[in-house]
Order: sequence, then structure tokens, then C-alpha cells
Amino acid sequence: MIISETQTKLYTLATEAMKKAYNPYSHYSVGAALITTSGIIAAGCNVENVSFRLTLCAEANAIGALVGQNGKHTIQDILIVASGSGFPSPCGACRQIIAEFALPETEVHLARAQENSDGFDVRTYRISKLLPLSFTQQSMAPEKTDPKNTAELITKEITSLPTNQNKQ
Repeated sequence: MIISETQTKLYTLATEAMKKAYNPYSHYSVGAALITTSGIIAAGCNVENVSFRLTLCAEANAIGALVGQNGKHTIQDILIVASGSGFPSPCGACRQIIAEFALPETEVHLARAQENSDGFDVRTYRISKLLPLSFTQQSMAPEKTDPKNTAELITKEITSLPTNQNKQ
């Protein structure tokens, strides 16, 4: 697998952010870095709280840093890295937050460090595949609030999803 220059840059920034994670409860560090369609870069790490529900994810913090410093922009790529040997995956809430600032084709890169190496492995997904039925601003448009139109849209989106042929 060929790692792109963008992935390498985002991995470096996400790894640096991950080192700053505040995680005294789970000891699971997460870093995220993103680049917008206009070239702006932002990064963030997870910040835990003793009241677990108040924990802030790295992806949300990176997007918060982007908006806080630059206003709303469209994410082109976001890379997430975490401690441990597996590939990280954004939680459902973070998928929705990413979708708010993304295009359907925005790429979400899940990275992990290679053992005994300075390199990393990456798996890439489009946000539209990670969150196929996202709640968007278009979901709130008046013409889509008509129950008939909403049912048609949902049916169209569901029928376009891949099916599992081995389902029992």
C-alpha cells in the first residue's frame, strides 16, 4: 500500500496530538488531524473526564480547533491514530460531527503504527460509507420534512446499501 504525502503529514500531526491526550481512566490515547479543501490543518487529542459522558474525542477536538481558529471549512481528509496495535474507528457521535463538516467523498484514514518500524498502516473510508444515513442540513429542508418525501429518501438510501448475502 502506498502512503500519500497528505496521509504522512496528517499521521505526524495526529501522533503528536495523541502524545498530549489526557486519559487517566482508559489509558487509551487518540490523536486526529485534518486538512480542509482550502489547505487549513488542525489537530486534536482525546480529553477524558471522570464523568465519562463528558469525555471529548480527538476527532471532535480537531474539528473544534478548526472552527475555533478558522470558522467553518470543509474537511478533505481526516486521519485518526490511537495507542494500541489495532486500527482506531471513530465513534458514532464523531462520525456525525465529521459528516457535518465533510462532503460525502471526504476520506477518513484510520492509522496504526507498524511494529518495530517508524512507518504506519492505514485504512481509508469515505465518510458516506462510515455513516451512510447521516443526519444532514438537507435532512431539515422543508421539502424533505414531508413524511412521504422522507420515506422515499430513506427507502432510496437503504436500497443503495450493500447487503450481506450470508445473513441468517
